[in-house]
Amino acid sequence: MQENTFGYLLSTCNNQLIKLLNRELAKADLDLTREQFVVLNLLWEKDSISQQFLANRLQKDKYSITKLIDGLEKRKLVVRLSSTTDRRLNLIALTPKSMEIRPCVEKVMRDTLKKAFADIPDSDVEFLKVVLEKIIQNINLS
Repeated sequence: MQENTFGYLLSTCNNQLIKLLNRELAKADLDLTREQFVVLNLLWEKDSISQQFLANRLQKDKYSITKLIDGLEKRKLVVRLSSTTDRRLNLIALTPKSMEIRPCVEKVMRDTLKKAFADIPDSDVEFLKVVLEKIIQNINLS
């Protein structure tokens, strides 16, 4: 496999960034993975959202999102609530503990991304984001 192909570089970058984030979260004694952070981050934007919304937004199947939420619930970072309007819906809500760790988690994420983007001009990072968003858009249109 050529190590300078777009697919290889994108995949390797993603995998290494995930490993770095997980290491930094562990170093900060947060007992949280990057995937769990992504769920919490969505909930920090809008609390009490359905499990199905999370699955759709994160492009995860029902089993995967259930495992993620189980892990967060075990750590007492979220709770499952029954919807008052639809008994079939599970709403996922934040706990006080998840709000307590938020500043620390966000700092770890900021610092880790700062490491990853060291010596890369902000304009290059912004351009890369635009290109990746366009690729995602093109794929979704296919």
